[in-house]
Amino acid sequence: MSNFVQLTVKLILVFLLTSFLPLGGVAFLVYKNGVEAIEQQAIYDLRLTSRLTEASLLILFDKIRTRAADWAGDGYILSEANAVFANSDANQSRRLGEYLKTIKHSVDSAILITDILDRTGKIVASSDQSRVGGFLFWKQSGDQAADNKLRDLQILSFVNYLKFGEATVSEMSFAPGMPELPLISVVSPLVSFSNRETTGFLVNHLSNKELNRILSGRRQVELGANTNFLGDMQAEEIYLVNRAGYMITPSRFEVNSIFRNKLETLAVKTCAKEKKDFVGRYKNYLNTPVVGVALCSQNQWWTLVVEVSENEAFAGVGQIKKLVFIFILPIMLAAILIGVIFGWRLIRRINNNLKVLKEFDEGNFNERAQMSGNDVVARTGQEIDKLAARIQQLLLKTKKTSITEKK
Repeated sequence: MSNFVQLTVKLILVFLLTSFLPLGGVAFLVYKNGVEAIEQQAIYDLRLTSRLTEASLLILFDKIRTRAADWAGDGYILSEANAVFANSDANQSRRLGEYLKTIKHSVDSAILITDILDRTGKIVASSDQSRVGGFLFWKQSGDQAADNKLRDLQILSFVNYLKFGEATVSEMSFAPGMPELPLISVVSPLVSFSNRETTGFLVNHLSNKELNRILSGRRQVELGANTNFLGDMQAEEIYLVNRAGYMITPSRFEVNSIFRNKLETLAVKTCAKEKKDFVGRYKNYLNTPVVGVALCSQNQWWTLVVEVSENEAFAGVGQIKKLVFIFILPIMLAAILIGVIFGWRLIRRINNNLKVLKEFDEGNFNERAQMSGNDVVARTGQEIDKLAARIQQLLLKTKKTSITEKK
C-alpha cells in the first residue's frame, strides 16, 4: 500500500508540474496584462476627468474676467468712478455703490462684492458701503507696513500690465472681516475718457462656491448632464491647490481643509518644482495610497489635482484573481484525479507482475502476467511470461534427460 501511495504522489506531482507550469505561466501573463490594463484605464479616466475639469475651470475664469472687463467699460460706472476719483464726493460714491449692488449684481449672483479702487488701492465706492475708505488687501500678514508695501506693488503691477478691456484673477484669499469665506478677486482697470490712462480699478469678489460646484460636478448636472465627473466613485476627489501648496477648495473627506495644511504630496511638489503635469501613484494628504493626476495650468496660480484611492481604482484586480483561480483550480483537480487513476492502474499492473515473480520464487512457473499493450509495464509482463515459458521448457527438457539417463 505504501508503494501505491508513494507512486501515486509522484505521478500527481508529475501531472501537476507538466500541466501547472505552462498554465501557470499563461495565468500569470493574463493576470499581469489585466492589472496593467486596469491601471492604464484608471489613469486614462483620471486624465480625461482632469482635462474636462480644467476646461470647465478655464471657461469659468474667462467668464468672470470678461464680466469684470465688461463692467469696467460700463459708461455709467466709468463716469461716476472718475468723478469720485476727482472730487471725493460721498453722494456720488453711494450712488455708484447702489448701482453696483442693485443693477449689476442682479446680473450675476455669484459676485458678492464689487469695489471701486483708486490708484493707491483705496476703496472709494463699493456695493458694500461699509468697505468705503478702507484698502483692499489680498494678503494680511499682520505687519501693516509690509501689507501696504505689498498692496502698492500689486496695484503698480495692475497699472503697468493691465490694459483697458482686460482683467486678471487674483489668488484666492479670505475677505477682511469674513475669515470663513474664501473669495476670488477679479481686477479690471478703469480709464479716463480723455487720455485712456488708468485712473483706478474695478474689483469683483466672488465666492469660491462656483469653483466647488464645478469640482463636485453639481454645476454640470444643473446644466443638464446625466452624471457628474465623480460618477460612482466613492473615493475620488478633485481639488485645487495654490502656488504655496495649500488646498483652496473643500475636501470631500476633511472638514475645514481650505488654507489649513500645506500639502507635501508628490503630485503637488512635482507641479510646484518641475512645472510639469504629474501622473502616477503616491500618498495623498490623508496618507492614503492613491492614483492621481496633477495639472499645472500655464500662467495660472492654481494646480488641479484629481485622485482616487488605489483600492477603488484597482478594484477589478480582485476579479482577475478570482478568474485566474477559477481557471487554474479545475485543472489542478483534474491533474490530481488523473494522477490517482493512472497511479492505481499502474500499481495494479506492477503488482500483477510482482505476484507472478513471487510465484516463480516459490517454484510455480505456471502463473502468467498476461499483459497487453506497449508500455514498459506491459512489455515487462510479456517478458516475464516468455521467461516463464522458457524456464518450463528447460525444466521439462532437464526432466526428460534425467529419465533417459536412469534407464
